[in-house]
Amino acid sequence: MKGKLRKTMQGGSARRFDDRQDAQTRGLLLVIGAALLAAGVVQAVTDLRMPVRIEAKEFVYENVRVILPIFVERGPVNVNTDGLEALVRLHGIGEVLAARIIADREEHGPFSSLDELDRVSGVGPETINGLRDHATVGPSDQ
Repeated sequence: MKGKLRKTMQGGSARRFDDRQDAQTRGLLLVIGAALLAAGVVQAVTDLRMPVRIEAKEFVYENVRVILPIFVERGPVNVNTDGLEALVRLHGIGEVLAARIIADREEHGPFSSLDELDRVSGVGPETINGLRDHATVGPSDQ
C-alpha cells in the first residue's frame, strides 16, 4: 500500500503520503510523548522530596531586606585594617562614611575601641551600637 493517494484540505488536490513517513512521524511522536511523560514523572518525584531548611540571618540595609544564609556569614569587619569594600558591608556605613573612617585612621592612627569611631563626622552612638556585633578594632577588641 505504498504511495496511496489521500485528499487534503487544500483545494481538494491529491497529495502523496508515504506510509513509511507516516510510521516515522508516529514513532517520533511516540518518543516525544514518552520523553514528556518521563519529564513529568521526574518532576513529580522531585516535588515529593522534603524541602531543605536553610538557616538564615536577616539584615535590613537602607530599606532593602537581604537574607544571607549562615554559611555566607563573614567574620567581624576590622575598622582599623579592612578596606572600603568591607566597611560598606556594615549596617549604616555607606561609601562616604567608610571613606571618612579610613581617612581618620590614616590621619589619627588606629581606633583603640569602637567608641572612638564617634570622632568621625557622621558616626554617632546609634551607629556605633549597631556595629558592635559586626565590627572590631583588632584581636583584643576593647
